[in-house]
Amino acid sequence: MKVSKTRLYQLLDGAKQFSVPVYQRPYTWNEEQCEQIWRDAVGAAEGRSDRGHFIGSIVCIDSGANSPSGVQEYQVVDGQQRLTTISLMLLAIADADPKSGIADADRSKIRNRYLVNPDEEGGKRHKLVLTERDKDAMFALVGGKARPRTHSAVLGNYDFFAGKISGGADDLSAVLQGALNLSIVDISLDRSEDDPQLIFESLNSTGRRLRDSDHIRNHILMNLESGEQEEIYRDHWRPMESKFDKGEDLPEFDDFIKDYLVFKRGSDIRKADVYPEFKELVRGAASNRALAEEMHHSADLYVRLVHAAEPDGALRQKTLDVKVLGRTAYPFLLEVYHDYDEGRITKEDAIGAFSLVESYVVRRAACAMPSNGYNKMFAKLAGQIDKGNYLESLKIAFVRQPEKRRFPSDSEFAKALRFNDIYNMRTLPKYVLDRLENHGHKERVDVSDAKIEHVMPQRLGEEWKRDLGADWERVHYEYLHTLGNLTLTGYNPELGNRPFAEKRDMAGGYAESPLRLNGDLASAEKWGEDQMRSRAERLVQRACEIWKHPAPHSTAEAYGSEDDEDDPDEDDPASPAWDEVVSAASLDNRRAVEALVSGIRGKFDCVDESRKSLRYFWTKRPLSRKHLFAVVRCGKNTARISFRIDPDSFSDDGTVKVDGWFFPKGTERRMPVKAESVDRIIRMLEHAVGAAEA
Repeated sequence: MKVSKTRLYQLLDGAKQFSVPVYQRPYTWNEEQCEQIWRDAVGAAEGRSDRGHFIGSIVCIDSGANSPSGVQEYQVVDGQQRLTTISLMLLAIADADPKSGIADADRSKIRNRYLVNPDEEGGKRHKLVLTERDKDAMFALVGGKARPRTHSAVLGNYDFFAGKISGGADDLSAVLQGALNLSIVDISLDRSEDDPQLIFESLNSTGRRLRDSDHIRNHILMNLESGEQEEIYRDHWRPMESKFDKGEDLPEFDDFIKDYLVFKRGSDIRKADVYPEFKELVRGAASNRALAEEMHHSADLYVRLVHAAEPDGALRQKTLDVKVLGRTAYPFLLEVYHDYDEGRITKEDAIGAFSLVESYVVRRAACAMPSNGYNKMFAKLAGQIDKGNYLESLKIAFVRQPEKRRFPSDSEFAKALRFNDIYNMRTLPKYVLDRLENHGHKERVDVSDAKIEHVMPQRLGEEWKRDLGADWERVHYEYLHTLGNLTLTGYNPELGNRPFAEKRDMAGGYAESPLRLNGDLASAEKWGEDQMRSRAERLVQRACEIWKHPAPHSTAEAYGSEDDEDDPDEDDPASPAWDEVVSAASLDNRRAVEALVSGIRGKFDCVDESRKSLRYFWTKRPLSRKHLFAVVRCGKNTARISFRIDPDSFSDDGTVKVDGWFFPKGTERRMPVKAESVDRIIRMLEHAVGAAEA
């Protein structure tokens, strides 16, 4: 590594070419960073030394020899944002109006010494060669050609400097001299001795923070030979990245990478851990090329999921439906898409899986249940599916969610829709009304321009108060934002706070509305508590048909549910395994648990399996709820067992009744595990085994 302090004009002068390798991020600096570079140049021109006119470092890999043309080649490892911005400022000065005070000799000097290699043609002519997204824009500006249609920030930042110059606030000749004399630390690397990746990761940038996808692209490509870098970038990375390129800083690409990692891992990942986790993924991959190919394929599927790019109309509509609900389920839905794309499941199964996710989120949102555990739950959901019995096993997985993440029943959901404030639930009200309007119709009505309408208005006039009756304050308070009082219309401002009869009969009113939602309003004589309750009942019935519960109540009870108290570590990927839990237990507790487990195995022909601090016992395979007869939980100083009973034949012998955590309600008992109680527990489990086999 060679490190030297130099001036900008010394760095750029001579037959040189600085190429930004394909693994680098696109040019992303904005006006804030451009303004800082301009102020640095002005400060240097005025002789100020408050910042020392040092603007950072440029780190390059020196090829070690001139190309056949005589041009010295450098790969820019770090500092391309700074180098590009300075080049744009110099170009804008060279292009300035002749009246700006820049001499023709200076214009020529800027171009021929700092922007191009004048004796070269073709690929070696340009001093600075950017990545694919920005290269054409830079070449067009330097060559004075028509601007390409691109999202590149190169064009906007050139215009920023051109605007500064046309404003005439600073002495342009002095600014030019100040810019050329800016101080830079020039760091030249030798690939045979220096690790560019480690150096790149350790540098502190004064510009915009690198995104996770920038680090990941660098990690995949940086240490490969340039030919392989370019092939992987051209064939996989750039096409993948371009799917998310909207002229911004590609935040959605970072979202994809995080969701892809969660999909691969089957557990949630903190934002801060995305890059370290990806490096682990690279270490386990067959090759960097193979990983890039796999990511590219997943990106294609992800775009079909999040950009409504699915070619099948029915499945595309499901992607639109779930998109409104947020992106927490995307890692799981990416798994569903992979299974569908690879032919493991049918289109109907895929639509069914999407519908279950939609129903779960909508029901919980309507019931005002928290969503803060969704990331972890959806990350693990794919691991709970039997790919040979896809939808049924997914239904079971939803039904078995612990209490705090339960799938609301029909009665809970219906009650929430009747009485909860639906209007103020963020994106939910418009989405719910849209689905209620279009359910069961092949010819969907586009309600994107419609507004939510309160039939009974938010501000009541005297006629409304009179029509609602003496109890109008209570009725208004209880029903204003509930489903029975909400509809959709394109005439919301016109309807306003008018009396109901006027709203119904006016031009554009309910009687003229083509929406099914407004059919009962068109025929209503008046609007009050009874009408709102009656309409809510009709809409609730339709809602329960749209957002179905995965299983009837009897089926849900048959599978039971797992309570958070019994599996407190289930969301923690770092929680210890069973052997570690038992080893960490107190001596007496460990001996009691080991004696009980050994006794169960010796007494019964059974199958057992550990899940962190829990050990499950089944009478036989498949390992389904109907064959489960006992669950042992081990803590540090205490342990307990939950087991199945037949309430008609079990005599309560000092056990605790449990409200259906592992087994159907009314069929579960619990007791502590002690050394002196092991024999008694084994005797009780004879009953439990019989109950499981009945």
